[in-house]
Amino acid sequence: MKKLVLSAAVAFLATASAMAQDNRDYSAQMGNDNTATTIQDGDSNVNFLLQSGDDNTFTVTQTEEGNVSGAIQFGNENIGMTTQEGIENTSTMLQTGDSNEATVDQWGANNISNLSQDGTGNEATITQARRDASPSSSNSNTSNATQSGTNNELIVSQYGVGNHNAETSQSGDDNFARVRQGGNGHNALISQSGSDNDVYSQQSGSLNQLTIGQDGNNNFSTEFTYGTENIVNITQTGNNNTSEGYRMGDNNRTFVTQTLNNNKADVDQLGDLNSVTIDQYGYSNDAGVDQTGDAHVATIGQIGIGNNAGIAQTGNNHTAEINQIGSDNNATIEQRGHVSSLMNSVNNTGTISQFGNANDALLLQVGGNNSGSLAQLGNSNTIDAFQNGNFNTASANQIGSQNRLDLVQTGAWNTATNTQIGSENIADIYQASSGHFHFGVQVGTGNEISVTQSN
Repeated sequence: MKKLVLSAAVAFLATASAMAQDNRDYSAQMGNDNTATTIQDGDSNVNFLLQSGDDNTFTVTQTEEGNVSGAIQFGNENIGMTTQEGIENTSTMLQTGDSNEATVDQWGANNISNLSQDGTGNEATITQARRDASPSSSNSNTSNATQSGTNNELIVSQYGVGNHNAETSQSGDDNFARVRQGGNGHNALISQSGSDNDVYSQQSGSLNQLTIGQDGNNNFSTEFTYGTENIVNITQTGNNNTSEGYRMGDNNRTFVTQTLNNNKADVDQLGDLNSVTIDQYGYSNDAGVDQTGDAHVATIGQIGIGNNAGIAQTGNNHTAEINQIGSDNNATIEQRGHVSSLMNSVNNTGTISQFGNANDALLLQVGGNNSGSLAQLGNSNTIDAFQNGNFNTASANQIGSQNRLDLVQTGAWNTATNTQIGSENIADIYQASSGHFHFGVQVGTGNEISVTQSN
């Protein structure tokens, strides 16, 4: 029956729109204590309203020219309000269930809102304009929003020049999503299924692309993007995962994927042409990336339980990569420019790979054209590597358990390679000034090597 009534209503609305010369209102009510209010001022505005059930309320206000509103309420105690001011704005709203609330406010030209709510106690607010800003109107925005379940809340706000597109979907219970887009030509695709998930997003500038998908319970995402042509994709599957991001600049790329439970990712980017990829699979993994400058690349991959990884880069043209498989591993790569303009910060590269449990690795590089590669296989191994200067190369490999390696190089054109295989081996390498070379290999248990070179 509902499908038949809805089909007839849509056909009726289309016919009414085609015929409209002045304002037209078509309202029908079935049930008890329903309330409908229509206010239209202007020319060729059209309203269609169908209410079926008890105690439903709907208010339509349309001014200026060629606006179209269509609304259907099935159920009890639903509340809807549509306000359109401008030229050729379109709003469609479908509410099925009980005690749902929805508000659509469009101010400008050629804005489109399509909203559907199914369930109980859902709330939605769609605003395509910003009445407290200049310009207050906004044009050619599109919002397509659906909610199903209980006590979900959705807020979509699109303003500025316009040409924005927001696609939002929530299913389940007690989910919350807020989408704000200002500026020109942004796209946001938000999807949540499960319970108690939250999304907060804001984009300003031009032509940014945001996609967030959450499937599970108690997941949380925040994304704030400022600039032009940024692309952000967040996917979280499982429970209690958290993703937080902030980026400002041009052509940033961020891809975050987290699967299973209690994982956390934090990404901050400031500058141009930055790119971050974080993949985490398991439980209670934590990854953070902080980039400032131009043309950075950072990749973190973690599989297991309780792993921690961090990358901090300041300057130009840095790259970094971390891969960890196991439990309770810790890895940090930090690359930054020197305070002196003579020590530029370009072309540093760093990688850390750890397989096993409770391994720790730290790589710190200051200057330009330094390269560091650290790898550990086993349990409870530790590497600390520091390079300050230009054109230094560090390579450290440990296989076994409870091995420790400290490597420091300052100056230029220094090279150190050290490998330890076994248990409880120790290596301390220090090279200062320029042009030094070290190659060391230790196999067995309890070996110690100490090297100091300077000129």
